[in-house]
Parts: sequence; structure tokens; C-alpha cells
Amino acid sequence: MSGKGDSGLPAPLPPAVRRIAFSVALPWALLTLLIYAMALAGGFVQTWGRDYTPTLRHYARAFSVEWGAGGVIWSGSAWRSFWTTLELASLAAPLTAALGLLTAYLVVRQRFVGRTAFEFTTM
Repeated sequence: MSGKGDSGLPAPLPPAVRRIAFSVALPWALLTLLIYAMALAGGFVQTWGRDYTPTLRHYARAFSVEWGAGGVIWSGSAWRSFWTTLELASLAAPLTAALGLLTAYLVVRQRFVGRTAFEFTTM
């Protein structure tokens, strides 16, 4: 945000350190992907670990919609989480954008005591 830019090339790690980092990070990343894949796949079968018959029943129940006298009724259990997420995102996005613009303006255009520390803490 301020100061002189670099060429964008990161300093290379020594080969031994790179191999150690890779040997730690790769199994961790694979485990994380495996856990998420199992959770996703579990939503498309009857009972995970017991009955692997493909089904969309879980999603149909979670995102069910009914028509009533007053219009659409979001009756599924997942809709409450969905709408809460949208409400929080609609509040957080403009606040985060405004705070980011204010921070960028202060760091780049203003000179004050503690500016470097302020820039560091905002990152």
C-alpha cells in the first residue's frame, strides 16, 4: 500500500526446508480435502457408513418450500441459516469496504505517529 514495490519474486527456500514444509503441508491438505469430500458425499447417500443408496432426500427436506395462503413458506431447516448468512453478509460487506477504504486513505495519504504500527495491525 505504501513504499517502494518489489519485483514480486519471493525468496526461494532452501531445498531441505522446502521438502520438509511440503511433506507437512501436503498430508494436512489431503486430510482436509478428504474430510470435506466425505461430508459432501454424505449428503447424497441414505446413511453414511451403512446404506450408500444415492438420494437427494436430505437436501429436499433441508430446502423445502411450501405454498400457503400468504405466499411462499420457506419450511426447510436450512433456510434459516441461509437467510441469516445473507443478512450478515449484507451488513458486513459495506462496513468492511468502508473500513478498508478509510484505512487505505489514512495509511497512504496521512502522516501520523504510529502509522507503521497501524498499517501492520490492519494487515
